[in-house]
Amino acid sequence: MRPLYSIPPTLLLVIKAYRSRSLTPTAIATAIATALAHSLHPSPLPFICLFTFYFIGDKATKYKAGIKDTLTVHDAPSHPGQQPQKTGRGWKQVVCNSYIGSLFSILHVVAPVEYRLPLTAGILSAYAAVTADTLSSELGILSRSQPRLITAPWRVCPPGTNGGVSTLGLAAGMTGAGLIASLALVFPADVGVDVYGKAAVWGYVFAMGTVGTLLDSWLGAVTQATVVDEKTGKVVEVETGETAVVKEGRKVLGVGGWLSNNGVNATMQGMVALLGMGGVWWVEGTRLVSGFLR
Repeated sequence: MRPLYSIPPTLLLVIKAYRSRSLTPTAIATAIATALAHSLHPSPLPFICLFTFYFIGDKATKYKAGIKDTLTVHDAPSHPGQQPQKTGRGWKQVVCNSYIGSLFSILHVVAPVEYRLPLTAGILSAYAAVTADTLSSELGILSRSQPRLITAPWRVCPPGTNGGVSTLGLAAGMTGAGLIASLALVFPADVGVDVYGKAAVWGYVFAMGTVGTLLDSWLGAVTQATVVDEKTGKVVEVETGETAVVKEGRKVLGVGGWLSNNGVNATMQGMVALLGMGGVWWVEGTRLVSGFLR
C-alpha cells in the first residue's frame, strides 16, 4: 500500500477522534504514526484491519454507554499525582492494541520472501484477537446473567471483573474474530488463499481471534488486580487502562496485580501474533519440504 493513500482515511480518523474525544491528543498523534507504519505493508489489509478495529471498537464502546456506566465505578489512575482523564483513551491503549501491526508491517518491508506470509498471518491474528477482546469486553458487560471467572467457572463475579466471562461476551468476541477473518478473504493473494483455500484461511484467523479473547480473560484473572468498591460491590475502572487506586472502602479480588489492563492487552496480542505467525511458518515449512521430497 502506498503511504500517500493512507492520508485521507487517517485524517478522517483524526477528525472523528478529536470531535468525539474518543482519544486524547497524545493518543491521536500516536494513532497517526501507527497508521503510517501500517501503510508501509505492500497490502492494504493491515491498514484496513487497523481502521476496522478502531471504528468497531469505538461503536461498541459507545453502545449503551449510559447503562454500562452504571455497572462499574470510574476512578483516577493509580499513579500518584495523575489526574482523572475523561477525554478519551490514552496513547498507551493505542500502542498496546496495535503495536504488532506496526512492527510486523515495518518488518515485512525488509524481510525475506519466506517470512512475509507468516508476518501477515501474525498481523491478522493480532487484530482478530484485539477485536474479539474489545467486543467481548464492551458488549459482554451488558449480559443479563452474571459473568463467571474463567479460572473458576463455578464462581460468579461482578460485571467488569478481570477474568470474568459470559456467553454474550464470548459470542461477541467470536463475531469480532469472524469479521477480521472475513476481511482477510478480500485480499486472497496476500494471505495464501490460492494455496490453502478460503475455509482454511478464515478458520485459522477466526481461531486465533477466539484464542486471543480467552487468553486475555485468563491473563486478566491471574495477572491483573480487580478493585471493587465495597459499598456498591461494583468494579472500579480507569478510563486510561491503568489499575485503580486501592484505598479505604475498596478491596482487591484475585491474586494478580502486576499487570494493568494495557499490559494484559499487549501481552495477549504479542502471544497470539507469535502463535499465528509460528503456525503458518510451520505449515509453510512442511509444505515446502513435502514438495521438495516429491
